[in-house]
Amino acid sequence: MSPAVTKSAVWAARLAVGAVFILSGWSKCVDPWGFVYKIEDYLAVWGILAAVPREFTLVGSVALSMLELCTGLSLALGCLRRTAAIAACAIMAASHKQEEGWKFLQWWLSSQVQIDFGNILQTTYGTL
Repeated sequence: MSPAVTKSAVWAARLAVGAVFILSGWSKCVDPWGFVYKIEDYLAVWGILAAVPREFTLVGSVALSMLELCTGLSLALGCLRRTAAIAACAIMAASHKQEEGWKFLQWWLSSQVQIDFGNILQTTYGTL
């Protein structure tokens, strides 16, 4: 594979994963209390809801939202590449929906989806 193709593939993967993190972080930033309720549901299942004050849950939910959003932006923009990649790996390793994440990436990176997306971009913005 030529260096130009490799560089393009890395950028495409970086943009795709960055977009996932941006979408995930943004959806949690828009509704922080909804995310707090989800965290409290997990804490209740684990039997430790009473031990964790709601303020800690709120601060943790906002911090995680911002971490995901900043990681996604760093990946998509290509800044802090090593730090962003390590943060993304750490967040994904802790996820309980790893299979769904891989299915999304496989779908997004499939040839037909990329062709359709490229056609939409060309129709919207024209060719280079």
